Amino acid sequence: MLSPDRANYWLHGNYVVGDQGAEITLHLSKAQSHSIELTRSTFLVAAAYAGLQAEPSQPVFDELLREDVDVWLASDFRVSIKTDRGREQLHFSEGDSFELQIKLNKPGYCYIVGHTFMTDEPLSYLVEISPSIQNSPKRFIRHATVVETGEWINLGRFAVQPPLGRETLQLIAARENLSQFLPDTNQDLETQLYIIDSDPVVALEKTRSLLKSNQLKGYSAEAELTYTTWPR
Repeated sequence: MLSPDRANYWLHGNYVVGDQGAEITLHLSKAQSHSIELTRSTFLVAAAYAGLQAEPSQPVFDELLREDVDVWLASDFRVSIKTDRGREQLHFSEGDSFELQIKLNKPGYCYIVGHTFMTDEPLSYLVEISPSIQNSPKRFIRHATVVETGEWINLGRFAVQPPLGRETLQLIAARENLSQFLPDTNQDLETQLYIIDSDPVVALEKTRSLLKSNQLKGYSAEAELTYTTWPR
């Protein structure tokens, strides 16, 4: 059976939509080293994709997520998030699993918010980083020590399960303990997820408002990772 883990090369790309059509760029890169072996670009006239959705389906959320937040984020505190399969052009099937890894350039605390977009049921939830811990704040928060600074920290393997769709993981970190800055949640009995809100835009605003506290101002950082999941 073919698997992304056994691929020698990855094909990935991007496109920019204009008034006359879309400019598409594709890259062929080695799976192990990620070095680009070949690049090709082409232009697709608008009539070629008439009737298809070419613009982002969640433009408001995407704009808010990537807005200029340098006013309240720390200038010298940086965080990163990726999977064991990288962080670009990620696609998973239901039942797949992947390792989630984070990196902080200074000691700190972090938690992750998952924003899932489906056709009719978008939602945002707190990711259980340590589900075996009974204490509510600690099951969501990871403390990165001095020894772990600058190294990729493996948070374990995460299984792909419903709800499926496009998902963005928002890594939120601060130098201070984030226990009192977690957004309020309600556990959904069907999915067992700790739901922040059924509207990712509202959930994003709730999370950001907590980080704008005077206690954290200038001492927090963010990173994000987006992937797509579908039924097997």
